[in-house]
This record gives sequence, structure tokens and C-alpha cells, in this order.
Amino acid sequence: MTETLVCLSNLHVEALNLSEGFTQLSPEAIERMFDPSQIWLGPREALETDERYRQLVSYVVVRHGDQVLTYRRTPKGGESRLHGRVSVGVGGHWNVGDVFSTDGAIDAMATLRRAFDRELAEEIGTSTPERVQVVGVIKESGNAVSRVHLGVVIECWLPDTEVVVHDPGLIDPKFVARTDLSRMSDNMETWSSGLIAYLNS
Repeated sequence: MTETLVCLSNLHVEALNLSEGFTQLSPEAIERMFDPSQIWLGPREALETDERYRQLVSYVVVRHGDQVLTYRRTPKGGESRLHGRVSVGVGGHWNVGDVFSTDGAIDAMATLRRAFDRELAEEIGTSTPERVQVVGVIKESGNAVSRVHLGVVIECWLPDTEVVVHDPGLIDPKFVARTDLSRMSDNMETWSSGLIAYLNS
């Protein structure tokens, strides 16, 4: 059965005039981005090649103090282009099971939190986060895959560095000082390397 995903209209995303790569956003800008009238649901199989929409993907950066969780993706992960790459982002697509509605309209921020909770629980186990905050988005347009995805960057601050990896596609989890991320950039997936400047700010 085809997975049903949550998307934003690409015309809406383009009208926001976001930079390529990571854009830090204020809470007000995030609310404007997730306008309920611009949210769509559709089958993943069709959306993979339909550039009228951008599939929403949670990209959770797990932090503790001055450290950031990193890991590598193995061939067991779904995206072959990311195999072997270092990542600072945990998560995945928002799907129809994450959707939360109020008075018949999709509540995007509640849906985001559901997607965040589900993806984090599926991929890693952690202690209860001290703080969870949406900080921006990643928009890339350089290839066909990039043009149908939009990364929603979420910071998750933990009280400790205890994590348990549930996803067999993720290996070598470790917390790294944020100042050491730059020397790892050549081996990172592009979404992660694009966050280094923000994480060091």
C-alpha cells in the first residue's frame, strides 16, 4: 500500500523567497509557512515526481549542552544517495497518520509535533527532551529529488547524552562538540553540512 504524505504547495514555498539551503525562521514566519490552505495530502509514489508539491520531512537535530548527535547511514536506510554519509538530522516524512485537525482544518503545528514524536521514537530512544523548537527549513532545488522535498529543522535539547538507536539504518551514534562539525563536513549529507554555520552561531 502506498504511503500518504503531507506536503506544501510548491508555489506557496517559492512565494516565500527562501534562500537555497537552510533558512532560519521566526515563529511568526513558521506559522505563515504552514498555512492550512497550502497543505496537501497525496500518495508518495506520485509525489516523488510531482514538483507542484514539496513533501515535508522532519529533520531533528539532537543536542545536549555544546554537543550535537551525529550518526552514519547504512545501506539498510531507504535513501541510497545518503548511504555512508554522516548526518546530524534524525527523522523522516510526515504522513497521514500524523495529521491533527481542528474544526475540520489541518493544524500544522500539532501535526508537526506528532510527526516529530513518531519519527524520534521509531529511530532513536532518548530521555524526555527539555525543549523542542522548530528553527527553520531546508529548501534545495538542484536536482529532481531536492525539488520535491522540504526539510523542517527541529532542535531537540536533551538533559543527557543517553540515546538508543532503534533504526538498523543508523550506526555509530555519538555526540560531537559543535565546533568539531566543520572538519566532518566533507563526509556529511548536504542537509547536515548546510546546518554547520547555524549550529556554530
